[in-house]
Amino acid sequence: MNTDISGIAGQLMMTLGVQVPLLAVWVVGAVLAAAYWQRNPRSALLILLACLVCIFDVIAFGVIYAVLPMLMRGGMNIAGFNTRFVYQGMGFVRSCLIAVAWVLVLIAVFRRHPAA
Repeated sequence: MNTDISGIAGQLMMTLGVQVPLLAVWVVGAVLAAAYWQRNPRSALLILLACLVCIFDVIAFGVIYAVLPMLMRGGMNIAGFNTRFVYQGMGFVRSCLIAVAWVLVLIAVFRRHPAA
């Protein structure tokens, strides 16, 4: 059990480690959205939500992809053929999350702004 936990921790650190540049972008985006809140609160809210969705995506799927192989190997007893579908399903869910974030960004950028 201890080996599994240290293996998961190592895999999680590697998975999140390579995602540090993206995490930095999303954190900076969230900070900038908060900083520009007074100037344009609706767009700032949309950008902040998009950044939070992306931060959630990176962290949640980092954990899932670190834990999932151990679960599949140990308790789930999934055949190799079905394993592919599990990962494809996870990829689809992840793509949907990122699509939601991009829709929020596009709405923030292209929505009509009130005349000043």
